[in-house]
Amino acid sequence: MTQPPPVPPTFDPGDPNAFGGMEPQGPPRMSAAAVTGFVLSFLGCTGVAAVLGLIFGIVGIVKTKDGRRRGRGLAIAAIPISVVMGVLSILILYVALIGAGYRDASKGASLAFETPDYSEAAKHLRGAFTSEFNDRVTDEALIAWLEDIRETHGAFVEFTVDQANPPIQVPDDPLAMVFSAKFVNSKVGVKLMLRMQSLLEFKLGGIEVDGVAPRSSNPGSQP
Repeated sequence: MTQPPPVPPTFDPGDPNAFGGMEPQGPPRMSAAAVTGFVLSFLGCTGVAAVLGLIFGIVGIVKTKDGRRRGRGLAIAAIPISVVMGVLSILILYVALIGAGYRDASKGASLAFETPDYSEAAKHLRGAFTSEFNDRVTDEALIAWLEDIRETHGAFVEFTVDQANPPIQVPDDPLAMVFSAKFVNSKVGVKLMLRMQSLLEFKLGGIEVDGVAPRSSNPGSQP
């Protein structure tokens, strides 16, 4: 009786024994973590992306250390780029908060100078100042200061901030700027001194009109 021919063995490329116990040779695959970290590192100016880029960069280094995945250089580069972009995002946020602080401070000062009722004018200023300044300077001191400004310079007209009259940075105080303001009798500088009220808020810590500031209720403290 004739025997059936032997069945040839099947060949499965996924079988680790198909190549004598060795995997087929070829270029290693790119590490997804390394690529993701590198891409996110350049988006770090958004803040969160910088943190994610740093995390994926570290994961990418771990995934590529044995040579089974490519992209180690991308993973390594993602770390310093993420750090730099993260710092840049913090600086951008810091500048934006300072700009918002100056905008609110100048608005509060304008309302105070324009309001004929000195008590109401003092309330406008209270909203623009830090709690520390409000605790230190009384309403009477603010009203007396506003009266002195009106008597000396006349009614307030406007802040004249433009290319011809840009704000002037105060050398010894990085958070202080002098803005040009027009009153009926004169044109003078208004110094706005911002201070950090909270982590995400800057408010007025002091103000001077033509070098004159509200007097503190505590003689030993600075306005």
